[in-house]
Amino acid sequence: MNSVKTDKEFIEFIKMYEEAKRNACYEIACIANRATIDLYWEFGKKISKLSQKAKYGDKIVPELAKWFKDNYPEIKGFDKTNLFDMQKYYELFYNDEKFRALRGQLNWTNTRIIIYRLKSNEERLFYMQLCVQNKLSSRELERFIKSSYYERYLLSPNNIDEKLP
Repeated sequence: MNSVKTDKEFIEFIKMYEEAKRNACYEIACIANRATIDLYWEFGKKISKLSQKAKYGDKIVPELAKWFKDNYPEIKGFDKTNLFDMQKYYELFYNDEKFRALRGQLNWTNTRIIIYRLKSNEERLFYMQLCVQNKLSSRELERFIKSSYYERYLLSPNNIDEKLP
């Protein structure tokens, strides 16, 4: 008599379960990432508006960072550097429709790399699309940027039709 553990249907069931679990974990991570990115966008928007209203010398971001540290010391991600990053994130992209379609599909690490390592919004959008299409890790993204992939793509003769009006 066959053991349940060697039964073909049993093994298929286990494989199906493991794949469903992996997919569910991936979807949960995507939902959590989207919520985090949306939160950072909204914080960036509020910080930007507060900064515009502030008087010279007001330290909006350092005061917010201190407030978070004092009131929610267990929560990470709201230090001075990250709050400034949220503000820059919002200010770079708030009026860019193409960006809005991609917002929330990248993780925060890749978003920060794109914000600080790239010069133009065209280049930023290119790398954002590359990240989304290829599910790039931050190391892979860094490698593409260091290798000047964007510039090589623009110079590629295969892309000439896309570049011509």
